[in-house]
Amino acid sequence: MADASALGYGDVTVMKENLAVLAVGAAINGALFGVFSGQVAFYLRYSYHGDRPFLRGVISAVIILNILHLVLYVYTAWVMLVTAHAAVYDSLDAGLPWSTYAQIFLNSIAVLVIQTFYAHRVWKIGRSIGAIVVLGFLILCTFAGGIVLFTYTLLAVRVTELYLEVVHIEKAVNIMFAITDFALTSCLLCVLIRSNEDGPSPLVKQLAFYTLSTGVLTCVSALAGIILIFCFPDSIMSTIIWYTAASLYSTSLMASLNAREKLRRRAGPSVYTHSHMTEALLTNHTEIVMERRSDQSYVDVEKQPDTEKGKEESSSGGGSVSSDAVATENGAHSAR
Repeated sequence: MADASALGYGDVTVMKENLAVLAVGAAINGALFGVFSGQVAFYLRYSYHGDRPFLRGVISAVIILNILHLVLYVYTAWVMLVTAHAAVYDSLDAGLPWSTYAQIFLNSIAVLVIQTFYAHRVWKIGRSIGAIVVLGFLILCTFAGGIVLFTYTLLAVRVTELYLEVVHIEKAVNIMFAITDFALTSCLLCVLIRSNEDGPSPLVKQLAFYTLSTGVLTCVSALAGIILIFCFPDSIMSTIIWYTAASLYSTSLMASLNAREKLRRRAGPSVYTHSHMTEALLTNHTEIVMERRSDQSYVDVEKQPDTEKGKEESSSGGGSVSSDAVATENGAHSAR
């Protein structure tokens, strides 16, 4: 979060540049919210009713936080560019709108929710205590940094000597965000690739591709914020990227969840060779139950609440049908 001095008060040229950056940031956030809204509409139509209450709660929280984030950003842009535009130029001591401070807090909460969700997926796939401990520590550090930044920014309104500390804390928060995002993406890729003992299946490769594509986007955003805050300490470009990161994170999350429908249509019922056991592969994109059969084959099907009911109906309807054929039929039904 940039402070009053970072906005360029006392330097009209820098101040004009920062106000221009604020306007561009508003346009970018508005565009991301449009994409996010489309992803939410797709999710509500195809996936909402079939998801578990936990996932519904996470998505509901993300939607609320993203809406509040956009409202606060638009309010900030309106005050700085329209309502208080003359006051910004006339008064070197003009303060920032209260909404700028609220955005720091909301961003921290949104990043915490989404990163915790990804860490939960890593745990469901890999069951690695060491990885979860490290990821949990990084996530808590990122959240704590955001709260400290929020607190110092509020205190700096009355104690101007703290503005320098705010800049340093902002640098630390951007670095922690980049490290945590990189760690989450790396862990998701590793556990996806190692989830199959015989090597990654085509479906797992597709999941890994979605994880990599969304993870790279958020990592690049975090790295850009770090570079900008060191190269342009008087600019609010890094602050705008930090504000945009929450919207980008939310959009990436919804896109990855909606990829389930695309993967289900593309892959269909896939048959692979493996040993006896039933295993749940829970990723940040989809929930798949790998049902392994006694004839050394298993079927990848989308996890649905009525899976067992479908099996019983298929078994009772065709007594002469083999167990393998019934399993394949259930897989095709779930894929559709």
